[in-house]
Amino acid sequence: MDRAAPIDPDAVRRVAQEVIAQSHYKIGSAEPREPAWMRDLEAFLKGLFAPLDRVFSDVFGGNPVIGWVVFIALFVLLIVLVVHLIYSFRQAFDDGAGTGIADRSGGRTDPATLERMAADASGRGDYVGAVRLLFRAAITHLARLGRSPHRPGMTNWAYVRWYRRSSASGALKELAAVIDRSWYGHAPCAAEDYERGLAAYRSIVASLPSGGVDDRSA
Repeated sequence: MDRAAPIDPDAVRRVAQEVIAQSHYKIGSAEPREPAWMRDLEAFLKGLFAPLDRVFSDVFGGNPVIGWVVFIALFVLLIVLVVHLIYSFRQAFDDGAGTGIADRSGGRTDPATLERMAADASGRGDYVGAVRLLFRAAITHLARLGRSPHRPGMTNWAYVRWYRRSSASGALKELAAVIDRSWYGHAPCAAEDYERGLAAYRSIVASLPSGGVDDRSA
């Protein structure tokens, strides 16, 4: 049998160099770098949380018990902030849908109709629902007299701020406060709260002129 020809080391070296010179071989090259904006974001977040990291390092290093107390307190604060954010969105959408003031003669937003609905609600013991209806009736009265501020998502307190220079301002605040405490704060709304809201509503109606505009909020 014929013996194989000896392998030329230089030929092998040249072939190897040709192979690794191809584009899909990156031997010895650096790893792909991440985009500049990601590096900037990473640097920003590190700088943002660096003081907090130092605080936790010092606290946990000095006294782990105090460190955990601080951590739990901050966690509870975060939960409170999230709940408050959810509450604010709920208030905006709920009041935006439930405090409609479009003036449809004879419709559900007619003040007389809302007053009757409030009386029916109070008769059933739904005092906070009755106060909400009185607030809607009051806003409807004010909107009929002047430029209406109604926009989707407006809250009770947004209406209060809009009419802050109106003669109805104080009574509107009283109605909104009762709603906040009972509807959103889940505090009991007693008959006395409804009577106070009813008195505030009647003072609004009594303060309105028989004609003209009482909208002095602009």
